[in-house]
Amino acid sequence: MIYLIYDCDITMGLPGRDVDDGLALLYLLGSPQIRILGITTTFGNSTIEEVHPCLLSVLNDLGHSDIPAYRGAPRPEETSGRGSEPRDSEAARFLADTVRQNPGTVRILATGSPTNLLGAYRLNPGFFHDVKEIVFMGGIVGPLLINSREMKELNFASDPEAALYALYAGRPPAASTGADAPPRTPDPGRCAITVISGNLCLQARLSREGFDAFLDQISENRAQSNTAGSHGGKGFATYLKEKILPWFSWIEGLYGLPGFHAWDATAALYITDPHLFETATVVLHSRLDDLGSGFLRIEPTVGDPADSGDNSWRINLPKQIRDMAGYWRTLFDGWRRAGEAWPQ
Repeated sequence: MIYLIYDCDITMGLPGRDVDDGLALLYLLGSPQIRILGITTTFGNSTIEEVHPCLLSVLNDLGHSDIPAYRGAPRPEETSGRGSEPRDSEAARFLADTVRQNPGTVRILATGSPTNLLGAYRLNPGFFHDVKEIVFMGGIVGPLLINSREMKELNFASDPEAALYALYAGRPPAASTGADAPPRTPDPGRCAITVISGNLCLQARLSREGFDAFLDQISENRAQSNTAGSHGGKGFATYLKEKILPWFSWIEGLYGLPGFHAWDATAALYITDPHLFETATVVLHSRLDDLGSGFLRIEPTVGDPADSGDNSWRINLPKQIRDMAGYWRTLFDGWRRAGEAWPQ
């Protein structure tokens, strides 16, 4: 069993806002391998004032109001001058406490600004030692081009300081911050870091035809099971249409693309099925100014040396989805299972 905290900036169903966190949540809810300990909200796709109510609404719609939900901090600049740590929040406290009480057990999927992770670290200095793994969706290794139009990175760039600390598992090299500090000493006890970059996600685009076929399948399966009553499969399919189809239209209008990339759902899929991806260990050299645009400054590793205290830090940066058929099959299966719990 994978014990998971999902840290997200969900906006599924809000006009002109991405649906990717919602699709990731659907997959997690439908995965028998996942036990969600709680969901924390952050900003990115929108403000925390829009994101947190959206999460509560979606959980209620899907019949999962029992899952604990914790409100994250707003953008740090919105709280400056108020006399408190700008990243402190109920989300940060939940993250800090849960990880402290369950060392080496909890994984975190982070698909928005990493603000809550820095808040948790400041509350619990052992946070990045006690987390089992953090899987991020964010960052770019080169221009993010969609139909020849560049898209700006959002997640790490929304709070580059938090991204710096989170990507380096609490110990960014002094050179990356501009601080006057000695080189780091070896520290193998920190958690594993995996980054699902925007560039990797470009390999998986959900077409309107593929989505329609999925909706037809779940409606047909429910009809054949004869357990749907008047609400069942048809209701779930209708709900997804209302939430997802406007995003197809929005992306097509902006990028001229008949489909969209399921960014955060790709990272959720990695949590349960890493074998679908070709992984790669790289050395991270990103500085604070790099992360202002979400840029991952990396170089390949040579051999497999341990972290040597030379101001380098090794992360897992998958570079390819090795099985696209398996990718879509597994993702659709998770969404379908989430629909089986649709309120009757």
